[in-house]
Amino acid sequence: ILLIQIHHGRPPSLNRHELHALSGSSSLDLNSMDIHRSRFVPYPPAAITTLAFSHVTSTNRGLGNDVRLAVGRANGDIEIWNPLRGDWVQENIFRGGRSRTVDGLAWIQEPDETVAGKVIEGRLRLFSIGYSHSITEWDLHSGVPLRDASGGGSAIWCMASQPRMNKTTVRKEGPDQDQDQNQPFRGQNLVAGCADGSLILFSTADDDLRFARYITRAPTKKAQALCITFQDRNKIVAGYANSFMRVYDIRNGRLIRNITLGAGLPGGPKETLVWQVKCLTGGDIVSGNSNGEIQIWDGKTYSQRQRIVGHKSDILALATASDGKTIFSGGTDMRTVIYKQDTQNRWTRAYNEKIHEHEVKAFATFQDRKIDVVVSGGIDASPIVMPIKHFGSENRRTLPRLPQHSPVMSAPSQRLLATWWNRDVLIWRVGSGQSHERPTKNWKLISRLVMKSEENISSASLSSDGRILAVSTVAEVKLFHLYPAAGGSRFLRVRKIRVPERLQKGARLVQFSPNGNWVAVVSNASDVTVARIILEGSGSDEVVTILSEIVPLRRTLKSLQTQDGLNGTWGSYNRTLNRLAFSSDSSVLVVNDLGGSFDSWILEGHEDLTAASIDKVTSNGASHSTSPSDSGSDNESDGDEDPHPIVIYGQHWTRNPNNRLLPALDSVPLVLSFRPSTQPIRVLTNGNPAVHPTRHNPHAHSNQKPSGEHLFEFDVLKGQLTDWSRRNPTASFPVRWRSVMDRTIGCVWDISSEPRRERLWMYGNNFDSPPKDSGGFDSESQTVVASGRAEDILLEKRSGGGGPVRDKDRENVGDASEGPPNSKLKRAELEDIDEDEGIELPRVQRPGNGDVDTNGLLVKTDQAFKYRSILGPPEVVFAGPHDRD
Repeated sequence: ILLIQIHHGRPPSLNRHELHALSGSSSLDLNSMDIHRSRFVPYPPAAITTLAFSHVTSTNRGLGNDVRLAVGRANGDIEIWNPLRGDWVQENIFRGGRSRTVDGLAWIQEPDETVAGKVIEGRLRLFSIGYSHSITEWDLHSGVPLRDASGGGSAIWCMASQPRMNKTTVRKEGPDQDQDQNQPFRGQNLVAGCADGSLILFSTADDDLRFARYITRAPTKKAQALCITFQDRNKIVAGYANSFMRVYDIRNGRLIRNITLGAGLPGGPKETLVWQVKCLTGGDIVSGNSNGEIQIWDGKTYSQRQRIVGHKSDILALATASDGKTIFSGGTDMRTVIYKQDTQNRWTRAYNEKIHEHEVKAFATFQDRKIDVVVSGGIDASPIVMPIKHFGSENRRTLPRLPQHSPVMSAPSQRLLATWWNRDVLIWRVGSGQSHERPTKNWKLISRLVMKSEENISSASLSSDGRILAVSTVAEVKLFHLYPAAGGSRFLRVRKIRVPERLQKGARLVQFSPNGNWVAVVSNASDVTVARIILEGSGSDEVVTILSEIVPLRRTLKSLQTQDGLNGTWGSYNRTLNRLAFSSDSSVLVVNDLGGSFDSWILEGHEDLTAASIDKVTSNGASHSTSPSDSGSDNESDGDEDPHPIVIYGQHWTRNPNNRLLPALDSVPLVLSFRPSTQPIRVLTNGNPAVHPTRHNPHAHSNQKPSGEHLFEFDVLKGQLTDWSRRNPTASFPVRWRSVMDRTIGCVWDISSEPRRERLWMYGNNFDSPPKDSGGFDSESQTVVASGRAEDILLEKRSGGGGPVRDKDRENVGDASEGPPNSKLKRAELEDIDEDEGIELPRVQRPGNGDVDTNGLLVKTDQAFKYRSILGPPEVVFAGPHDRD
C-alpha cells in the first residue's frame, strides 16, 4: 500500500513531496507492512486567489442549510465547501482549464417567493471572473459554465454583487432604476470594474446574465479599477490604481464623491494603489492600499476618520464582520491583522500574526448562531478558518489544500503508480525496495500524458492490470491503451482507444471494475452508464475495444425532500453524484450523492464469451440487436429492473431490489468502499455449465448473489446495517479517533483468510489510523495516536474553527514575533533529518506509546516524523524477493 504525501509548510514551487509505502507480500495477505518515504511526486497545489460565502449572516441566510464557501484557485478550479456545522467538507470542484484563473467570485440569491402561505427560498447562483472580458455563471448541479456575458472592450478586474433586498431597503433607499415605482427590482445585479477604469452593470433578471449598461466610461487618465463593493443597494465604492476612490449611484451613473488617498510613501511610487475596499454595517468605508495602511472613511461625508499602518507592505485582502466591529486585513508581508473598535469608536490593532507562509490574498466571513468564522487563503494554498466572536479562546483551523478525491491510482501487480492534476497524467514504475539498507532511487517516470483539450482533468482511472487508462474532463472522455515499448524498454507506449460517441461527452467520474471488464462513467448531469471492454491479443499486438452499446443505469427517482437555495424545481444540488465504487468481484456497483443517498446495481448472469456480444431482451422474452436509441434514460422508471435489459456476453446490469432499504445519510459520505471478500472466486473454465443461460433463457437471473461484500456500514444486497456495524456504533469508537477534526479522505483494507484478519486503515490529509499491532493504537484504550502534535487535530469543535485554546497557550495568542503557540518547538521536533531528494529515505516504523509525550508531541528519535498531507493510498504488490523494478 502506498501513502503519497505532499510537503506541508513549504512553498508549492519547491515541489518537494514525500511518499510513504506500506508494502506486503500480496494484496490479500499483508503479513507485514513497512513504511517508505520518498519525494518524487511533484503535485502542485494551486494558490487561492479568491473566497466567497453564499451568505454573509444568518439574517440573509434563508431557511435551509444551504451555506457554501466557494474557493477560487490560480489554475481555474473552483472548490465548493460545506461548513457542515464546523466539519468543513469539500463537496465539489468545478474544473478550470489551460491559461485560466479565478480572480473573483460572487454569489447571488433569487428573491424568495410565498406560495400558499409557505416561503420558498430563491435559487443560489455563482459567478466568476478570470482576467477576461466576461463574467461566467456556473451550473451548481453539473459543475460546468452555464452562461457568459461580456462587457465589451477591457478585461474585468473586479466584481461585486448587489446586497439582497430586505423589508426596509425600499423605504430607505428608494426603488432601483428602470423598475416600476410600486414594484422595485428585488433581485441582485452585478457590477464589474475593468482594466481601463470603466464600471459596468450586469443584469441577472429573468434567470439570465446580460450586459445592462455602463455606469461610467473609462476616464481620460485611464486607471485600473482594482476593487469594488456596494455601500448599499444603489451606491458602489470603487478603488483605483491612481490614489483615488470613487462613489457612484448605479441607478443613473452619477458620481457622488471623489476620494483621494494622497501620495505614496517617500521613495516609492507616486500613486497609491487601492487594492481592497469594504463597507461596514453602518455604511462607513474601509480601504486597504499599497502603503500597508487601512483607512476608515465616514459613510456620509466621505471624510477620513482614521488611518492605521497595519502592514509593512501592500494590503491585498480585507474583510469586515457583520456587526461592524471587527476588521481583518492580510498582505504581502504574510501577516494577518485584526482590528477592533473600542468604546470610543476608535479602531486599534488587536491581533497581528503570520498564520500563512506566503502572502494573504483573500478573506471571507460568515456569522450565525452556530458558525462564526473568517476564512483566509493565499499562495500557500490552504484555507485557514479563524473564529470571530471567540477569538483568543479558540484555535484556528487549517483546511486541507488537497482534493477530497485522491488524484492517485495504481496497477498493483505491475507496480505502476499514476497521478494526475490540471491536464497532465504521470505514470511511474516503483521498485520493490525490500532491502532495509539505504537504497538508491528505485522509481522511474515511464510515461507522461498531456491532454490536448483546454479543460482540466476531472477524473482518471487506471485498470488493475495497468493496460488501460481512462481520463475525463467536463467536455470529453478518453481511453488509452498502455503497452510496453519495443526492445525491452521500461517505458510505456500509449495508444488512443476509440470511444463510442455516446461515451465521449464529458464526465465528472470514471472508474474501471477490478476485473477490467467494465468502465463506469458518471456524466456532468450525474447520469450513470457502463461500457464493456474487450481485450484481444497480447503485447504490442494487443487490441482494446469498447462495445458500441452503452448501458445506462437508472437511478431511483426521489421526491424533493428539501427546498432551499440549492434544491428546488430548477434542479437538485443534493442529487449530484460524487462517489462510485465496484465490489471486489466487479458484480456490484454503488454510487452516492451529496445528499447522502445511494444507488446500487447488480451484474446478473454468468459471463460466456461464446454468447453474442450484445443481446437485448424484450418483454416477451425474445432477444434482438439494439441501437443507441433503444436505451432509456435514468429517470424514466422507478421499477426494480429495466424491462429491456441489455445482455452482454450473458450478463446484464439490474437495479439492486433492496436499494430502497439503504438509509439516506444526513450528509455527504466521505468514503465509499467495499469490504474485500476472503472467499475464493469460483472460475468457470468453459463458459456456463449445463444449459446456456441466455441461449434458451435470455432473461436469466443468477440465484447466487455476491457474498461477503459490504458497503462500509451497510450490506448492499440486504439493504441494512451489517452485524459488525450494529455491534460497533460510532459512539463506541475510540474517543481520540472520534475527536479528529480533519475529514477522512479514504481507507485501506487489510484482509487475510489465513491467518484470519480483517483490518481497516482510515486516513485524512493530516492523520491516519493504523491497526493495533502496528504500534499506532494505545494498548489500554485502543485509541488512535496521530502523528505530529495531537492538539492540532484532536480538538473540540465550537464555532467552526479549531477547538478551545489550552490555558497554557493563551499567553502566546496574537504575539506575532513569537509565531503560533509552540511553533518553535514544533518545527524543531518534527523537521526532517534528511532533505536529499536524490535517494529514498529509510523505512521507519510507527511510533509506539513511548514516542509520544504527555502533551501529544512526538519526541526526538533517530528517524524523521514530520507529518505531511497524504495525497492518496494506491496499492502495490511485491513480485518476490528478487524484484528489482
